[in-house]
Amino acid sequence: MRLNDLFEKYLDDIDLTHQDTTIDSIKYRYNSHIKNIFGEMELTQITYIEIKKFQKMLLDGKDRNSDNKKYSVSYINLLVKLLKRLMKYAILMNYVNFNTEECRGLEAVRDIVDKNNFISKQITWNLSEYNNFISYVDDEVYRNLFDILYFCGLRKGEVLSLRWDNIDLIEGTITIDSSASKIVGRGQVVKAPKTKNSYRTIYIHETLKKELLNYYISEKIKYNYNIKNHFVFGGIKMISFSTLDRRFKRYKEKSKASDMNLHGFRHSHATMLLELTNDIYNVSKRLGHDNMETTEIYLHSNSKAQKDLSDRIEDEIQRNITTNSFKTLKDNLQKMLLQEITKGVYNSDENNSIMAIYEYINKVM
Repeated sequence: MRLNDLFEKYLDDIDLTHQDTTIDSIKYRYNSHIKNIFGEMELTQITYIEIKKFQKMLLDGKDRNSDNKKYSVSYINLLVKLLKRLMKYAILMNYVNFNTEECRGLEAVRDIVDKNNFISKQITWNLSEYNNFISYVDDEVYRNLFDILYFCGLRKGEVLSLRWDNIDLIEGTITIDSSASKIVGRGQVVKAPKTKNSYRTIYIHETLKKELLNYYISEKIKYNYNIKNHFVFGGIKMISFSTLDRRFKRYKEKSKASDMNLHGFRHSHATMLLELTNDIYNVSKRLGHDNMETTEIYLHSNSKAQKDLSDRIEDEIQRNITTNSFKTLKDNLQKMLLQEITKGVYNSDENNSIMAIYEYINKVM
C-alpha cells in the first residue's frame, strides 16, 4: 500500500472525531511537505533512515516557507509526528507489519533539536517600552487592537475574531468565545477557541474601557446602525493576520522598538501581571491556560514577593474606606450614561453631549 492510499483511509477514519480546522491543518501539512516525498512510496519503504533524511533536509533549509525562511523546529516536529501517526495507524489496521523498534525510531526523530537555531527567549516589552511603541501608532483601530493585546493578553486569533457583542462597556469586560484561524482553501475563518479554558470573561482597566467607548461611538456613527455583530477590528470583515503582521512591523520600525513578535504581547502581559501580583492562579485563568504550569514559564527571575501583593490590597482597603460612598455615586452616574451611549439611539451631536457629561463626571468627581 502507498502512503497516499493510507492517508485517504486515515482521513476517512478521523473525519467524525476531529474539527474541520484540525483536518484542514493535517491535509495542509501532508500535501505541502509529505506527499511529494513519501506519497507514492510503499509503506515498507518508509524507514527510520528515510524520515531522518527528510527532517535533516528541512533543518538545513533546503525546503523553505513563503518568506524564504527555514521552518521552525516545532513545525518540523509536527510533520514527523504526522508521519509517525500514519505509521501507527498502518500497524493498527494491519496494513503493514512494522516492528516496534521502527516506531521507537520515529519517536526519537521527534526529539532532534536544531543546534544552529536555539529557541531564543521570548522578547517582551515593559510598560515604558510599550508606551514608546504605541505613541507611533496613528490609527485608532490599531491603537485599540494593540492595547487589548498588551493589557488583556489575548491571542491574536482571539482579538481578531472579537465582535462588539463580546465587549461590555458598562461592566468593563471582554468575553472570549471564538478565535480566528487561517485555513488553506477557506481563508481566514472564525472557529471555537483553542481549548475549553480559552472560553473566558476578563475585566479591563478604566483607561482601556474609555478608549474602547470612544472607538465604539466613532464606529457606530460611521455605520449609523446597530454594530453589535460587527467585528471590533474590521467592521463587516475582520482584519486578516497578514494585514496585522504588516502594520505591526511598520509601527515597530517607526518606533525603533526591540524585535518582539505579536505573541510577545501575551508574554508581556503575563510578565507584567505576575510581577505586580505574583498570583499565578488568576493570571492563568485570565490567559485561558489549561494549567498553571503553562503560566509559570512567564515567571522569570524578577518575580516579586507576596508582600507586594498584600501591600497593594492594604492600599486599596484604605482608599476605599474614605471614598466608597462617593465612588458609588460616581459609578452609578457613569453606568447610567454608558447605558445610554451603548444602548440608546442618538444622533452624533447627542452622543457627543452625553460623552462630554460622562467625561466631566469622570474628571471633576
